[in-house]
Amino acid sequence: MSASQSGVELRSLVCRYGPVEAVRKMDLVIEPGEFFTLLGPSGCGKSTTLQAIGGFAPPAAGRILVGGQDITGLPPARRPTNYVFQNYALFPHMSVAENVEYGLKRRKVPAAERRARVLAELKRVGMQDFATRWPAQLSGGQQQRVALARALVNRPAVLLLDEPLSALDFLMRKQLREELKTIQREVGTTTVFVTHDQSEALSMSDRIAVMNAGRIEQIGTPSEIYERPKTRFVAEFVGSANLLPGRVGASGSAVALDAGITLRLASSRVCEGQRCLVMVRPEHMWLTDTGGLTATLAKCTYVGDHHEIVATLAHGGELTIKQREWPSLAPGALCHIAFDETKVHVIPAS
Repeated sequence: MSASQSGVELRSLVCRYGPVEAVRKMDLVIEPGEFFTLLGPSGCGKSTTLQAIGGFAPPAAGRILVGGQDITGLPPARRPTNYVFQNYALFPHMSVAENVEYGLKRRKVPAAERRARVLAELKRVGMQDFATRWPAQLSGGQQQRVALARALVNRPAVLLLDEPLSALDFLMRKQLREELKTIQREVGTTTVFVTHDQSEALSMSDRIAVMNAGRIEQIGTPSEIYERPKTRFVAEFVGSANLLPGRVGASGSAVALDAGITLRLASSRVCEGQRCLVMVRPEHMWLTDTGGLTATLAKCTYVGDHHEIVATLAHGGELTIKQREWPSLAPGALCHIAFDETKVHVIPAS
């Protein structure tokens, strides 16, 4: 089964740990060659879903298909998948080359072909000069590269990545996520990536499924997830969000905010007359001299490339603003907040 043929389909997938339902009747289609991310907080079911695809968490119900073939009952070794674990799982008694070669030996690939494929994958991940070293002699980033080479050398139909960057420092994490996406595009392998890190998901994915309590809240491209979340959970989990309560007008083309102003809408998913939340990202708000929302400046924090300002509205809600300039006002002062009305997004209040 080649990578080009191999999408993944989950049909009514259910996974349980005793009485706890970790994955709740999930339906999902991942396209061939796609870099697809399962994103969510701890305990949402994302890793269990990945383990089910890899054969490490047998489902209580439902079916798993890869390339149109039902693999639900197959053990991990017989699935057209390779799993890269968070802790790398390298064999400490084997050299780098031997670790990468291990799967090919089990499949009885001829020795000459094994050597050629191992060298090719070590070159792909930039580890060809470390072939004779032991895992203990490598940094975390180097070990992760070896784990990736070990998975890719088997030419899996689907590559499964379980938070592979979470144990690395910030700079190494940033470097490796760029390398990982480049390699995935080069080999074209369908990839399912699990993370709780929103920046990883947004920067690496073709599409993202945001999970919560065993269910998928929303599937979309990174821009759809960030700019047009369908639920309050997605809006607040992916990035920072200011949520202003209000009510959609009778025509459905305007929202009267509880804060006292009315916004005109180009479109809305919320029916006329319904309570709603108007989402404005902090980078689309700024302090102004007059007009807009009236609030009290609570605090301002310098975070490097911008200042993060928190202001309290009269009715008690808080707003977060990101801007480059330090505000001229002191905490406790009255302030006015403007925002780009073309960047607002309306979601149901419930």
